[in-house]
Parts: sequence; structure tokens; C-alpha cells
Amino acid sequence: MKQYLEAFGVMVLVLVGLGGITYNLFRNEGWGEKALSKTFLYAMESPPTLMFLIGTGICVALWWRHDRITRGSSRKAPTLVLYAVMAAGAYFLVKLALLHSL
Repeated sequence: MKQYLEAFGVMVLVLVGLGGITYNLFRNEGWGEKALSKTFLYAMESPPTLMFLIGTGICVALWWRHDRITRGSSRKAPTLVLYAVMAAGAYFLVKLALLHSL
């Protein structure tokens, strides 16, 4: 019974975390809108810097993909991501309980 309650708690925290992150990312004047508007303004002011950042991002993504293929899934990063989403879920649950809003 304890394992079921623990699994249910993890599931609730992950779902609330993903829901809260998604809500704050896509709502009006949310995180996504703020980030994209600043990025667009910066891109208009300095295109070479933006091209360098995009190139660096592509290189890092390719390097990460190669690392994942060669080493497999014996890494701690997925567990850390799960814990981060669970922490976000706990944060949003407390915020929802205290302030009645996300």
C-alpha cells in the first residue's frame, strides 16, 4: 500500500509541475511571451550574435545527442529532471493552496 501511495504522490507532483510550467509558459504575459519578445528585440539589434548563439545551440544539441547514443541511459540527468519537475509541482501546489492561483 505504501508503494502505491508513494507512486501516486510522485504522479501528482509531476502532473501538477508539468501543468504549472505549461500554464506559466503559454499564458498571456507569461514566461514564453517575455522570453520571445526579448529575443526578437535582441535579434533585431544584433543579428550576428543571434546567429552565433543558434550555431552554438545546434553544436551543443548534436554533442548531447552523440553522448546519449554512445553512453546509453546510465546517466543521472533524467532523474534530476524528474526531481526538478516534482519540486516545481510542490511549488505550484503550495502556491495554489496559499494564493489560490498559479
